[in-house]
Amino acid sequence: MYTLSENEPHARLATALVDAAKTASVRLVSSSARPWASITFAGQRHRFAIFFGGPEAEAMARRMAGALACDEFDIHGHLVADIAAGEPCAMEDGYLLDVEALTVEAS
Repeated sequence: MYTLSENEPHARLATALVDAAKTASVRLVSSSARPWASITFAGQRHRFAIFFGGPEAEAMARRMAGALACDEFDIHGHLVADIAAGEPCAMEDGYLLDVEALTVEAS
């Protein structure tokens, strides 16, 4: 399993995404973050690869992909300004979902 430092917005968003899947058959495969800034905001761009396993893997991945834009994430000190998922990709033993997000520092 991929591990992250719990004290950063990227780790908090990763935890929130895995928790939002609401299934034990999900795990974070990889993730990355890089700083982002505009004239008025600062934050991070995030990428996550989330694996869904089990007999309902495809349905769970599609459900999460469709619900992400409506979900609210508790990322202390940051707001999720934009979040989107790609089409779930079939793997040998499940489905992989790519998620991209933009967080900005809350003032």
